[in-house]
Amino acid sequence: MTERSLYALADRAFTLLIATTLVCVASAARGQPPDRVPCAACIVLSTTPGQSVLTDAPLGGLEVLVHAGGAPVEVRAAVEAVRRAGGRPGLWLPGPAVTVDPALAEVLHRIVIDVSSDAADLGELSFVLKTRAVELRSAAPRLLIGVHADPGQFSLLLARDLGAYVDFHTAMSTGGPAFPRTAAMVPGVIAMGEAGGGPLQPGSARHWIVPLPADVIAAEALLTDLRRAAPLVPDGLVPGGMSDVRCGSVRLPTYLDPDSLATIAIGEACGTALAIQPEMPGVQQERLSAGEMVIRVPPAEGRFAEGVRVTGTRTLTVREIIARHQAAAARQRRAIRQLISSGNMTLTFEAPGFPAPMAIASQAVIYTAADAVEIEQRDVRVNGIAFAGGQVPRLPLLEP
Repeated sequence: MTERSLYALADRAFTLLIATTLVCVASAARGQPPDRVPCAACIVLSTTPGQSVLTDAPLGGLEVLVHAGGAPVEVRAAVEAVRRAGGRPGLWLPGPAVTVDPALAEVLHRIVIDVSSDAADLGELSFVLKTRAVELRSAAPRLLIGVHADPGQFSLLLARDLGAYVDFHTAMSTGGPAFPRTAAMVPGVIAMGEAGGGPLQPGSARHWIVPLPADVIAAEALLTDLRRAAPLVPDGLVPGGMSDVRCGSVRLPTYLDPDSLATIAIGEACGTALAIQPEMPGVQQERLSAGEMVIRVPPAEGRFAEGVRVTGTRTLTVREIIARHQAAAARQRRAIRQLISSGNMTLTFEAPGFPAPMAIASQAVIYTAADAVEIEQRDVRVNGIAFAGGQVPRLPLLEP
């Protein structure tokens, strides 16, 4: 599970000129709902193993989830195809009973476990999910693990401490990403949010899982648009900008990238030359398949963004400590096939008819393997007196 910062990350510009410009431009953009701020990098694609042929072109870091409902060989081949194309592969598991090969889990970025149609008892389902999450995280500590369930079901699972084991939650949504248009038109979009934020609320999602269309032409158009737009339209944009971008007399909506202070403009394809004020060299422009246009205007020379990152490891809850310990112990069991441990064992008890407590001490050697655990006891002493027997003593050991 991911380490969450004690404080939210803050990246802001700190020059007086930049602050003044932001105030002026943001005032003009007031009234724009924040959930409609575009983010092409916030979209995760989902595919079937048979659609992996479409991902042969360079993916440029795009996330692609492969549905694991097919044959294991086909699923592994699809994951490898995404990885070879420069994407970040993931898996969509149709249920918590589906297992993942540890070698395959190591190359994955994200796994979603679908429990939306699971009718098992919530207590049993929570236990199975925790067990599966521990197994996956023991194989890949940096893996993001999420659960797909309706908000009510996920809320009940959170009440059973599932939040300490998973990173995010997904649910079906009637909404979808605002950009690009090829993603907004796809049916069956799934909303995604952090598990720590609780069940997803309407209008709260900023990240989405978009299924790749079955139609080859539509699928290629969506892939091409995301490849082009994701580097230009990252997460964290805010309404406003440093530049004015116009197509004729029409002013295009602009957004500010706080990391680079670049201005991102999005609008319909322009039949005339774009008017950008102030004029800047190095303007990037991409035209998407549905007619949209993305323009990135770099900041003026001499302006810079200073990133302030205040981080601190927050205090873990008892449940999170237990979840991390379980994953570490499972990782250790996977790495160590055979283990020989030694130590001392002391047993103290009172027996009827004996005036003093009895103390039995011995040196213990524990032999642990994948299928057996054996204990050898040496130098057994009863109240300090060595037990000299060469065989197992006859029972009972103590008589009144």
